[in-house]
Amino acid sequence: MTQRSASMGTVGALALLASLVGGCLFEVPFGNDRQDGGNNNGGNDGGATVACRPTGCSGQICADGDRASTCEWREEYACYRSATCERQPDGQCGWTPTPALRACLTGGGTDGGVAPGVCRTMDGRTLRAGESYNDGCNDCTCQADGLLACTLRACVDAGSPGVCRTMDGRTLRAGESYNDGCNDCTCLESGGFACTRRACVDAGAPAVCRTADGRTLRVGESYNDGCNDCTCLESGGFACTRRACVDAGAPVVCRTPDGRTLRPGESYNDGCNDCGCQPNGLFACTLRACVDAGSPGVCRTADGRTLRVGESYNDGCNDCTCLASGGFACTRRACVDAGAPLAACRRTGCSGQICADGDRASTCEWREEYACYRSATCERQPDGQCGWTPTPELEACLSAR
Repeated sequence: MTQRSASMGTVGALALLASLVGGCLFEVPFGNDRQDGGNNNGGNDGGATVACRPTGCSGQICADGDRASTCEWREEYACYRSATCERQPDGQCGWTPTPALRACLTGGGTDGGVAPGVCRTMDGRTLRAGESYNDGCNDCTCQADGLLACTLRACVDAGSPGVCRTMDGRTLRAGESYNDGCNDCTCLESGGFACTRRACVDAGAPAVCRTADGRTLRVGESYNDGCNDCTCLESGGFACTRRACVDAGAPVVCRTPDGRTLRPGESYNDGCNDCGCQPNGLFACTLRACVDAGSPGVCRTADGRTLRVGESYNDGCNDCTCLASGGFACTRRACVDAGAPLAACRRTGCSGQICADGDRASTCEWREEYACYRSATCERQPDGQCGWTPTPELEACLSAR
């Protein structure tokens, strides 16, 4: 009886160690030495038994289906590479407690052989707190608690077109979908995902908003994007003012109805009112009622045309209607000098697949044809718009994808 009790105590200790190592994400893996002391029929309901197999981020879990786990690496996980994953006497999937597995696990120590503030990468390298590495897709930084904090980019297996890899390591084929806890994502032939774009707030953390330049704001906080004021909402999005914003890279000028160009601070007289050019590209004018004394109900445009009450014209930017007073009522659009130099065309978009004269947002799935733009020329086309110059090389590359 004493020998049996000692043997069971050893198995129980090893089983508890293995369950702690796995992050409490799976059943106690050794035999039928269960910690809850309850009965279990192995889930046998008369149907076919599903085969046991290694799962989890590091293959450290033995189960009959996919299991999610954290993705830090611990030295003891290497012990499972040569271990046997099969159903144990209690009917549950688990690692068969061979002498070799027992020796490997007990030799690794309860802390995995890694000191506090030290992290172990998937390929066995050791990092100290604050150091980083790239796993071939995501950037991971070692934390003070010995875990790795990694970015969450969708990683495409370039050697397997039509296959997508989820953040938790599952593999999907083109057309299959999954939910990431907020958005629904569908696997594409390119190996990327097409996902819904719901604003997703972490229910366990205070809502935050992310600005275009990477800053983080809490609900109620505001910032200015260089033109408009934006306030962080509970949804994780922004509520912004809607001012007409002039490209700060182009010199601000005002255009008179007769085509003259004035800079901020300069003024002119339109034959009745004095108008001063403002820093926003608009004119601030006096509001004298200007009547052609010889022709009541007639308005005179800046370029000499005569209009009757109710008739309109466009001054090249705003629409103006003749009033009974002899003056005009005009719209107040912000007018940018058409003669100002155009911004240079440049590559933009998540994958550099867009040619434009400013930042453009896009989805972040990868498509093979995007590689063609790496050597293409981004410049203004004959229509004045930015675009990829359609060289024979670019057209051949795109048609081959």
